[in-house]
Amino acid sequence: MKPKMWIAFILLLALGLLASGLACDNGDDDDDDDDDDDDEYDCEALTDEMKGLFTLISIAGSSNSYNTDVGSGAGDPFGPLGPGDYNTFYPGKLLEQVWTVMDACVEYTPEMWVYWYTDVDDLSGDSTWFPAVDAFFHYLDDDPDVPTFQGRVADYLDTLSNSKNDAPFFGANVPVLMMNALSCPFADRVLYNDAIADEIADYPDYTMVDLDALMTALINDKLLYDGEKLTMTDILLDDVHVNELGHQLLADEFINELNDYYPGFNLPTYGVIEIQE
Repeated sequence: MKPKMWIAFILLLALGLLASGLACDNGDDDDDDDDDDDDEYDCEALTDEMKGLFTLISIAGSSNSYNTDVGSGAGDPFGPLGPGDYNTFYPGKLLEQVWTVMDACVEYTPEMWVYWYTDVDDLSGDSTWFPAVDAFFHYLDDDPDVPTFQGRVADYLDTLSNSKNDAPFFGANVPVLMMNALSCPFADRVLYNDAIADEIADYPDYTMVDLDALMTALINDKLLYDGEKLTMTDILLDDVHVNELGHQLLADEFINELNDYYPGFNLPTYGVIEIQE
């Protein structure tokens, strides 16, 4: 073959290989784009109501209205919290997940404040969402009967609904482990939680997070997290207080309730909670 023909042949071969390579690259890029799309949050699924929910989050701390010994936790609220703040506790862990969505989908910066309060009136009226692990727990400090406790819960919710701009409230019931810190009989917990559920049912924007079911499953060796069975030593510091993994579970349980309450929100959780039958 003549030199010129060799050169032409080599050029054609090179162009063919280049074209083949580009075709493969385009296919790979499409796959990468698809993977990226799978990882991105669907901002179009967020309604204005969902976006507004996180403008100003108030984490309600301990409700000590009926406890004369308020303790060192009470006082002025602290915040605003941002990503990484307070992240060994459920408020900060909850905010981390909220932030992943809000940072991608809204132009404003969500704020989170933590309130350790002596009365529900102390909570900010400007708040847009009230998640609370122990809103009602300390209403049991003086070992009230069930009607007295239910009246306190009713007063709490009435005050909240009348003065806090009708912001949604996610209040946890009383977990079985919390009874270790009280003088009330363990069996009364069911009656107390029934009272909480009855009162919350009167408010369409309020819901109860069933932490009692979560902790009961833990005690009964029926709680799985990402497919692994959890024991009490995995998440507890003592008979009442949870460790960092426990706070992560609390955050996930509130997120699950939030996703059920607002279908389509799909806020990511840290893990998958499963309660075995």
